Parts: sequence; C-alpha cells; structure tokens
Amino acid sequence: MAATTGICEGLDDPGDKDATVSSKANALLLFNPVYDNGPEGYGHERAKEWFPAISPAHNISKDDPPTIVFFGSKDALVPVSTAKKFDVDLKAVGVKSEVWIYEGQPHGFFNESKSPASFMDTVLKMDAFLVSLGWLEDHADAEKLKSLLKKPLKE
Repeated sequence: MAATTGICEGLDDPGDKDATVSSKANALLLFNPVYDNGPEGYGHERAKEWFPAISPAHNISKDDPPTIVFFGSKDALVPVSTAKKFDVDLKAVGVKSEVWIYEGQPHGFFNESKSPASFMDTVLKMDAFLVSLGWLEDHADAEKLKSLLKKPLKE
C-alpha cells in the first residue's frame, strides 16, 4: 500500500476540496514492500481488478519520490530479485533509490522486538536518507537511541 501511494498516479479522491494537494508521497521509506501485483507478483488474485493501476512496479516514472527500502533476504512473500529490480528501475528514470538487503532476515525483521540490532540499523539508515534529502538537519544520536531500546544491543 505504501509503495502504491508514492508511485501510482490517479489515486486522489476526485471529491477532494483541494485538488492542488496530491496524495502522492514526497518520499518513501519502505519495509518489505509489495511492488508487483502482476500475474507473477504477490497478491495478484486479490488485486487483479485494479491491476496494473495499483502495481508500483508497473507505474514507475521520473516524478516518483526518493525511496529507501529495507528488505529481508528470507522474506517469504516477495523475492529479493523484485526489490533489486525495483531499485534499478527507479534509478533508470532518475529517481533516488536505496535498497538495503538484510541477509538471512525474514519479513518484519526490522521490528525492535525481533531484532534490536536491525531496528537500530534501519532507524539510522532512514535518518541518514532523510538528512540526504534535506528534511532533517543532523544525524541521529546513535548512543541516545541505543539507550532507549527495550533490549540491549548484542555487539
């Protein structure tokens, strides 16, 4: 859903009072996203009525927002090759894109309760991405973040 809102056009409500405000995101920070709702992609049976309109992989264009993706290599829903292709396709049209593949990690690996280390790493990478876009002025204080974790990091 998040990738769809940032990539796919024509999803604004025609009844919106202010048509100058788009529902399309200005940046995407995606965790284990579904990119491809096509016949070979994830969830096609549920989404085929709206395919290809809501399939991010089928709607990439140069006006798409900068995107960072966090993806577990053992995600059982979407193959890593799909994440890599999406990154290449965004870059091919000139969109800033980063994809971070976490080796051996399943879907949802970034949750603090599953892996405090992965949680911390994704937060710091998100922060750096937002700094690179000029949306944040300075990088996060990693030590302060570590002190807020529910479980200590295993070094």
